[in-house]
Amino acid sequence: MQQTIQEIIQTLDRRVNPPTWPSLQKFDNDTTAQPFSPFGSVPNPEYIWNQPTSDGQTVAFAIASEQFTVPAGQTASFSVSLDAFADNAMGAKIELFEEIDGGSFVKTIPQPSGLGEFLMIAGDPNNPAVGLTIDGPPFTFEDIRVYSTRFTIPQSLPSIPRTFKIVVSFVATNYLQQPIYSSNPSSVNNPAGLQFIIDLYFAEGCCIEPPPIATQVVYVNKAGNDATADGSECNPFFTVTAAMASITDASPTKRYAISIGPGSFTEPLIHLKANVQLVGTSSLLTRLSIPFDLNDPSWSESGFQNDNRSGFMDLILLSGPLDFNFATASSFSGKLFFVSVDISPSPTFTALTTSVNQVTIRDSRLSSGYTQNGINMIMFSSFVSGGNITINSQATTDTQVNLVGGGINGNLIINVQSGHIPIDPLNLTSFAITENIFNPFPNSGRLVVNGVNNVTTRVRATVDSIPIRSRLTLVGSGTSLIRVDDAFGLAYTPAVPTDYDPPIPTTTQEALDQLAARIRALGG
Repeated sequence: MQQTIQEIIQTLDRRVNPPTWPSLQKFDNDTTAQPFSPFGSVPNPEYIWNQPTSDGQTVAFAIASEQFTVPAGQTASFSVSLDAFADNAMGAKIELFEEIDGGSFVKTIPQPSGLGEFLMIAGDPNNPAVGLTIDGPPFTFEDIRVYSTRFTIPQSLPSIPRTFKIVVSFVATNYLQQPIYSSNPSSVNNPAGLQFIIDLYFAEGCCIEPPPIATQVVYVNKAGNDATADGSECNPFFTVTAAMASITDASPTKRYAISIGPGSFTEPLIHLKANVQLVGTSSLLTRLSIPFDLNDPSWSESGFQNDNRSGFMDLILLSGPLDFNFATASSFSGKLFFVSVDISPSPTFTALTTSVNQVTIRDSRLSSGYTQNGINMIMFSSFVSGGNITINSQATTDTQVNLVGGGINGNLIINVQSGHIPIDPLNLTSFAITENIFNPFPNSGRLVVNGVNNVTTRVRATVDSIPIRSRLTLVGSGTSLIRVDDAFGLAYTPAVPTDYDPPIPTTTQEALDQLAARIRALGG
């Protein structure tokens, strides 16, 4: 925080300070302005009250800050600290006024959250007959009242700066003189006084930064308010739904992030927009019980026109359905990214026409597997702790699979139909297929390729990706398993090539196959 608006200390008609009154004063050695004490040269406040004073008198006071301007397209945040004393009762209010017509100021409607609607009261300023009947110090009217608040001025229009003043107003009442005070010499004349200090602090480095139109970041927080939010960090939305609705101009050249704070967010179905990424605090702290799909016009295109990308990062998705269908969204080239995400329900990914529809999952955990219809799938260093991965071929789009690192405690099931485009590539690289002890074989630990005779389906797998043979099922004469890094696939050069029949073997497997054929020919 940095103090940037002059501290308000106002003197009208000075009154003699009765001996029972407290006094608001600076420290004795705070007399020179310094970077750490910018108001050191400002004098102490004095007591004010319009003359003459009388029993039961009610007087209003108001003072305004120096005017200040919020630049076009920006917001500004302030903290206000008020210390006040009145003999006898008072009410106080802090309000924001905006300049109109080149010099006149009117109350801003609505007032920013933290201003305007809260009236601070000490005693009963509306009833001068109440009085304070304590005979002898300390008197209840001697209390010094303190209050602080913080507020954010909403975002200015992109091309229009706005000028404001902060106004503090008081209503003070001098109670009726009562007989019980006649024994107190200091109260015989029933003096009246008001003394106050107001400090204004500008919150530098908060919302003075460019708002979402420039930074393309929209904030959501449990302290937010959908009714007054502008999406800035200091004035966030309360719901993901409202934040998503506020984004109307996302594009491949202007992508947005919705930054979601800690907490559980339970909301109805959200249509994920193209070129918007939801970013949480972490998968432990930001929990979304929200179904998602792609049924938003921002995805639609008539051909390979846009590089539309959206996704999720550092959060947990707890509720389904999660139906990411590029076909219903008419998205030829849409892509999704999941980075450090926990996914509890089983998502479904469906391509439109080609494997340009891409899904990338990295450093994530899926509790219930997923289903892939078409799609170019890349899953890296991620673990499927339950359920199945189901990969289905499509008639109008090819399917690509690259599962690298991590693994699954379930089944990997590949379904190929006659007349469909082959699934190629289908690569398993250090992707372990293991049995789930809570849902054991045959419900987990299997690699099943339901191929057909007239469609070539080749599974390329490293040896650490292949389950034991009894849990490996390959259906269809066009289906094959290619071991890409075990000893049988290693390159082999015969020491005496003439010992082999043409073609001369180039791998260990080919050499063993020739030896087996010769043994069989000998009747062995």
